[in-house]
Amino acid sequence: MYKGINFTNDYRTLPRSFWSPYEPEECVDPKMVLFNNHLARLLEIDDKALENDTDFFSGNHLPEGVEPLAQAYMGHQFGVPNMLGDGRNVLLGEHNFDDHEKVDFVLKGSGPTKYSRQGDGRAPLDSMLREYIISEYMANVGIKTTRALAVIDTGETLIRQTKVASGVLTRVAESHIRVGTFEYAARLSKEELKALADFAIKRHYPYLSALKDEDKYLMFYEQIVQKQAELIADWQAVGFIHGVMNTDNMSISGETLDYGPCAFLDKYEPDTYFSSIDTNGRYRYKNQPSIGQWNLSKLGETLIPLLAEDSDEAVKKAQEILDKYPFYYQRHYTTIMGNKLGILDLDHEDEYDTELLSDFLGFMYKYQADYTRTFRDFCLTNYHKLPMFEDSEFINWFEKYQARKKAQNAKKDDINIVMNGANPSFIPRNHLVQNALDQAVEGHYGEVKQLLKAVSKPYNDKLGDKYIGAPGEDDINPNFKTYCGT
Repeated sequence: MYKGINFTNDYRTLPRSFWSPYEPEECVDPKMVLFNNHLARLLEIDDKALENDTDFFSGNHLPEGVEPLAQAYMGHQFGVPNMLGDGRNVLLGEHNFDDHEKVDFVLKGSGPTKYSRQGDGRAPLDSMLREYIISEYMANVGIKTTRALAVIDTGETLIRQTKVASGVLTRVAESHIRVGTFEYAARLSKEELKALADFAIKRHYPYLSALKDEDKYLMFYEQIVQKQAELIADWQAVGFIHGVMNTDNMSISGETLDYGPCAFLDKYEPDTYFSSIDTNGRYRYKNQPSIGQWNLSKLGETLIPLLAEDSDEAVKKAQEILDKYPFYYQRHYTTIMGNKLGILDLDHEDEYDTELLSDFLGFMYKYQADYTRTFRDFCLTNYHKLPMFEDSEFINWFEKYQARKKAQNAKKDDINIVMNGANPSFIPRNHLVQNALDQAVEGHYGEVKQLLKAVSKPYNDKLGDKYIGAPGEDDINPNFKTYCGT
């Protein structure tokens, strides 16, 4: 036990092929930049004892019993398979709390590992701050995500596009087992693949353990398919663009993992993407649902040896599960979007309902409407602020919408509560985040801290126009790009 952190080293029980021992590289002059007191209390650890513990969060001095390791995995990067592994992550171990809860503790940016290839294993401070800010936002709007416990300034500089400050982030997650981990295991042996699957089931889906093997692994696959489908539906509904949906960045626990080049929609433009390394827009906003299914097909391929003795039968079973992905995605997405419009019984299989939603998005596209602000104004009945307000076709649509809304059995107060919870007033706008990060790397953290206050209250309409207003022309850089930081 270290200041309330109850470490175990569960991942080391996997075969040695899945990990490599590691010691973090010492930082020159670590300073605490951000510490997540609220998350620390949720994890039942001593936030007051840890909030200034730069030695621990930099990796300079780890508690007795902590045995860091780097995980081995593969990944389809922009559709091309590569051998990867933790190039700058170190799994410190698993923290056990609340009797049965367990989370991974990872240092990101703590130095090169066996899998770093020619990389320095460090991370730019601004990239670590971006992950902290965006992951906190996702948590506060109810989207499954990894969380950041702390960010350290190492006191060192790195060479990326320019010379930048170096940082270390402490990430907390249900899991760091990825689709790419299974891709790696499938290239080893059936025994090692089975060991990984059994470990993952015991850790993340223990209720499946009592099933016989083939049923257990089929249900394991289906649980991941459903969780990923619903996660990506959540992304779409809030206008989040992940930016690097490689299979090594998709967690089997259904959490949003890796916030490198992520960003958000401003105006509703489905072709939007920002990542500097996504040269062909493979991971643009509108492609995210289909990419999710493609990634899951790669997971299904790895599990074939475990699903049935006959490979053709195993392929058939895996395909039947993968074919459920559109159903899981559309059901969840339609439910959320219905909530955004106040139609609580919107049916994803009903043509009238799906057209109602599609037509509204069509008006947003036609008028290049701000995605978040339009839905929030609609929720607040500020209809006169909608850019399509005087369009005769929109007026016709609105009359049909009102009739559909009134036809449901839900009470008005219940509808308002659901609509409010489905339509955040605030998102971490790209220009706000970039401005805060630019100041932070110069040693000025005021904007970052103000942004984090807004992130903690995403439904507050009194944050001020700077935070809840649509960006002005001067705020939008048509050449805006996001970077991974590797």
